[in-house]
Amino acid sequence: RHCQPSVDNTASSRSVIGEVRGVGARFKQCRLENYRSHTPAQADAVTTLQRWIESVNQGLDTNLVLAGYRGAGKTHLATAVMFALSDLGLSSEIISFHDLMLEIRSTYRSSTTQSEWQILRRLTQSDVLVVDDLDKSRHSASEQQTLQTLIDKRYRNQMPTVLITPLPGQAFCSLVGEVVLTRLRHGRLVWIECVWENHYSP
Repeated sequence: RHCQPSVDNTASSRSVIGEVRGVGARFKQCRLENYRSHTPAQADAVTTLQRWIESVNQGLDTNLVLAGYRGAGKTHLATAVMFALSDLGLSSEIISFHDLMLEIRSTYRSSTTQSEWQILRRLTQSDVLVVDDLDKSRHSASEQQTLQTLIDKRYRNQMPTVLITPLPGQAFCSLVGEVVLTRLRHGRLVWIECVWENHYSP
């Protein structure tokens, strides 16, 4: 990096266990060790994720995209990454893009106690943020702006972000837009295509 962040986040300065936020009960036991790799591509994905975790642990400027079929186990893999990072003392949070926008819209009510700025601020405090289920549904101009603002805030603070999408590469790039892609690619962007059979098939 050309400039170092002011906050000391070296491995020696961290707490023993990093906080993990937003993980649902279904995924609390997800680990890379219990992810069942039935194909060479899945095994390669696990290896790539292990390397990515080490890059994050070393403080490198890197982001991650998990793209591919629904049911391929993308959320399992992303959650497993969060717990691996927690063991290294790094905090993380996962939120679906749909839930993010519901939170943002809730701030429009007069009775709300939090602002959009407070929500985005929370999502820039975790060492690693996972945004799940980025797809085409209701992706309006305001939603595009929210995603752009969030990614830009994390980019400025050199904080890794993970995006999960069921869309193929070109469709995803068109969805998020050039500004977001530029921010993601500024460091080292790792892209994993999860195109194997449904992870939940019997």
